[in-house]
This record gives sequence, structure tokens and C-alpha cells, in this order.
Amino acid sequence: MDPDVALREIRSMVAAALDDGARIDIDELAILVESLDNWISRGGFLPKSWRQPVDNPRADSLLSSPQAAPVALVLAGGVAVLAAALTGRGDGQAPR
Repeated sequence: MDPDVALREIRSMVAAALDDGARIDIDELAILVESLDNWISRGGFLPKSWRQPVDNPRADSLLSSPQAAPVALVLAGGVAVLAAALTGRGDGQAPR
């Protein structure tokens, strides 16, 4: 697992969907997110770009808004629900 490659692919898919309105393969996106989550949860190092400042106007505006905390919780919950749906487990944990 190369977390830098996974994150680059995740970001590319998200940008294609948000910026270009492209249809993306949600299964592929979910696998990438789950793989990266498993990597980090098991003690793997963070992707390089997460270890240095990044200029991301979309994220900056979201994080500076009063709704930032609720949005972060919704995103975290969405990832847990997605993992549960993909694994068929109700606990949101990926298979080991």
C-alpha cells in the first residue's frame, strides 16, 4: 500500500466529480478510502501531502466556516457507513 498513490487517486476522483461533474466509480473510491484508512489505523505513515501545509481553497473555506465541526462529523460518519456497507458489517470496521 502506497498512501501517497492512494491519496493522489482519491483526490483526482473527487476533483473530477466536484470540478468537472464527471461520474466516478464509487466502488473504486470506497476501496481507496478504506485502504488508506486501514493503512493509517494500523500504524502506517501519513501520505506526504498530509505531513506538510497544502493550499486548498475549498478545504480552507469549509474549515473556516461555523459549520466545519458538523461537516467533519458527517464526513466521518459517512466513511463509517460506507465501510459497513462494503463489508456487510454493522460495526463499521473493515475485515481483518
